[in-house]
Amino acid sequence: MLGIWAVRLTGNWAYTFLDQNKQDWRYDMYKEKFPRLWHVVNFTGINQMPTIVVFLAMIPGFILIEKTESSPLQSNLWTWLGFIVCIGAATLQLVSDTQAHRFRKTHRERSVPLDCGAGHVIPITLVSSPMEQWEKFGISDKR
Repeated sequence: MLGIWAVRLTGNWAYTFLDQNKQDWRYDMYKEKFPRLWHVVNFTGINQMPTIVVFLAMIPGFILIEKTESSPLQSNLWTWLGFIVCIGAATLQLVSDTQAHRFRKTHRERSVPLDCGAGHVIPITLVSSPMEQWEKFGISDKR
């Protein structure tokens, strides 16, 4: 599963990589916002935080591997459910990346926001009122 995600992420990087002189806009934004604290923000926020989040998310996997070390092919409902969720997440990321690339090809102006597609709907649904977002799609529990 990790291999599938790694191939998707590396492919996205290779597709968008231009040269060594271009960096992600977030680095420039944070460096401009926090010039005196740039090195601290860079190390703790940009470099360490994703590493910590990934490590914490992998702990259940480490436990599963440790418990099934004697019989690595043993699986259960949770194993398959986790596998399906991971495949779904990688697929959603691939669809979102593809939609973002297509959008940027037709909208060269960076001030135009990407306001449609999988990359927009899912994060907005997760961080705002979920029922409000689902109602936009005609899905509601209101009767």
